[in-house]
Amino acid sequence: MFLDGQEIYKINEVIKKQFFFDQVLNLVSGTGTAGIKGYITADNTNAPIQGTIVEIEQNGKSAATDQDGKYQILQVTANTYNIKIGAVGYTSKLIENVVIKTGTISTLSAILVPIS
Repeated sequence: MFLDGQEIYKINEVIKKQFFFDQVLNLVSGTGTAGIKGYITADNTNAPIQGTIVEIEQNGKSAATDQDGKYQILQVTANTYNIKIGAVGYTSKLIENVVIKTGTISTLSAILVPIS
């Protein structure tokens, strides 16, 4: 896409890449309505876990679950992330390679195992 820009800057690879659609989309989209949401439950009871911290490892954005075990993190740049999930009394979990796409709110729910 944007072939004339690619042709004009064909000898400058760094600038040429700016004329590919995915690069332009990433530049103009930035943060926006992209995000992640879900709910966290206990393995042994299937009950929601209030106060669980869900954190996007690469940017430090986080949220705590409410009394229904629900969380939501908004204003996230589209990318692939690792998500850390932890609650007092439960084994922490790391979920890798979670894709958050521009203009969407991805859903990621998890089940945590109680510490014996």
